[in-house]
Amino acid sequence: MRPFLKEKLKKFTSAKINGVEPNWSLKLFETYILLTPNIGEAEIRFEIKGIWEAPKGLMILAENNNSSINLNITEETCSDGMSDNSYPLKVRVVLGNKVLNGCGRY
Repeated sequence: MRPFLKEKLKKFTSAKINGVEPNWSLKLFETYILLTPNIGEAEIRFEIKGIWEAPKGLMILAENNNSSINLNITEETCSDGMSDNSYPLKVRVVLGNKVLNGCGRY
């Protein structure tokens, strides 16, 4: 992994990331991702395999023995659709044929 991408990734590891419909959450670490696909479901661990710079953020590919996810985090204003809150991060997770859209904050 290129050093500058590792530094950019560190910036996002402190973010609280979640979405609604379904109510999912994601924790980003330097080498792996923990995804809770819905309230009450077990966390799924994915090892980070690749990181690419994207406009205003990062694209991350992670996988485990059963599946892979594509994560796109961008620094742009996001609304969760359920409240009037505004967040500084927009997040999109593709897990198989399921797309999870959400927001995050540092």
